[in-house]
This record gives sequence, structure tokens and C-alpha cells, in this order.
Amino acid sequence: MTRQPLHVQFPDWVEVWETRADDFNAAVERFPRARWRERDTFLDDLGVRAGDVFLDVAAAGGYLLRGVRARLGDTVRILAVEPSEMHLAALPEYVEVVPGATITRFTLDDASVDCVANLSGLHHTEDIRPYFVESFRVLRPGGRIGAADVRKGSTVDTWLNKVVDRYNEQGHVGHFYDEGEFAAFMRDAGFVEVVERTAHYTWDFDTVVDMAVFCKQLFDMRGIEPRQVAELIDSTLGIIDLPGGGVGMKWELIQAYGRKPV
Repeated sequence: MTRQPLHVQFPDWVEVWETRADDFNAAVERFPRARWRERDTFLDDLGVRAGDVFLDVAAAGGYLLRGVRARLGDTVRILAVEPSEMHLAALPEYVEVVPGATITRFTLDDASVDCVANLSGLHHTEDIRPYFVESFRVLRPGGRIGAADVRKGSTVDTWLNKVVDRYNEQGHVGHFYDEGEFAAFMRDAGFVEVVERTAHYTWDFDTVVDMAVFCKQLFDMRGIEPRQVAELIDSTLGIIDLPGGGVGMKWELIQAYGRKPV
């Protein structure tokens, strides 16, 4: 008997990671090059600096914070908020986990960090406004915030909430965002110099087969072969040849940044 999708959403998402986190992190480890443009594009505009205390919210297995570490080494103190125990087990030893914290409640002192970031980890939280309010509270004067997630109506929206939702046994019901929504949340929380844009780039692979294998594992797409995954990627997102060799899967996210006034 075919299991019906759970279409889990919001508070139930932590339970989903208890069954999916290992495969998710294994896919990222197997294909470390895949999402490098996504991470670098986000970090370039966030402006993490040596000496910062950096807070990664919804850190998962640590893909974003590993990028910070690769750029700046141990000159940055890295903190993580991550509700899933299985994701926590995958975090590097240099990461300081914030105990008892959630995506919208950080359990940190006021004005205790320099940079707060969330990369594609907000769309399973029912009300994300507290993320921006909490970020403002824990940031020092002049501190920086970044958030990136899926634009409502984009091809990535279609991929996640229709294609992945169909082929993942637990479904996928993400709450995605209109253009300008993140910027409004930041301004409402008190941030200044707010900038928002939709960033377009690719997830990169040596071959289309690698791309399909990565996506099948990352998104836990059951009952479908890599060849079919590749066809769905091409028809939904688009696949291009990269100038330096290899292939790219088209991707985009809304990215927004702001600064706490001095």
C-alpha cells in the first residue's frame, strides 16, 4: 500500500528531520560543490568579518557555518541554533550550540553577537517575525542580519511544493515569501540599511546523473529513479551547461540584509 504524504508543516518539521537528517547531510557531504554558489552569494553580501560572533539559525548539519569557517578560520566564534538532534550530531566540534533555543527564540543575552543568519531555514515556521525581532535583540549595535528563502510563485516554489511534495513520502508544504516581505519584517524589527534582492545562480555538478542522485537523496524522493528526477529538474527548474565544465541546476532565493543602528 502506498503511503500518503503527511504534508507536514511548521511545528511538525522537527519530527521530519528525525527521519531525513542523515540522508540530507550525507548528500551534502557527498557533493560538497553542489550549493557553493548559494552559500557564497549569501555570505558575500552578509559581510562576516574576523572577530565576529556569528549565529547560524536553523543550522541543519552546518553547511552555512562551514562556509564561514572556511573563509575566516578560527577568527570567528560560531554559534548555532538547531532544533533537530540528528542535525546537531552532524555539526563540527568547533560549533557552540545554543541550548534550549528555537528558530524564533534564541536564549542568548542582549547585544551578544555580531551577525545572525538564516539560509533557507524559515519556510517551515508559521510566524517568522520573531526571528527578526530576536535577531535585533541579540545583535550588538552595528550588527548584521541576513535571511534567504524561497520566493512565492518561483520555479523553486514549484519544485518544492509540487514536485518534492509528490515524491517525498512526508510531503513538502513550505510557506514561501513575497518580494519585499523580508525587508518589511527587518524594518519593522528596527533594522536600517535594509537591502533585498532575488539572487539567481546554479547548483553545480560534474554530470546530470550526479545532480539527480544529489536531489533524490537531499529531498528524500522515493519511488522514482535518478533519470526521472533529472527530467523533472530540467522541466521544472532548468539545467544548463557551465562554462568551465559540468552542469548547473537553476536555483534562486530571496536574500535580505540589514544592520542594527549604532
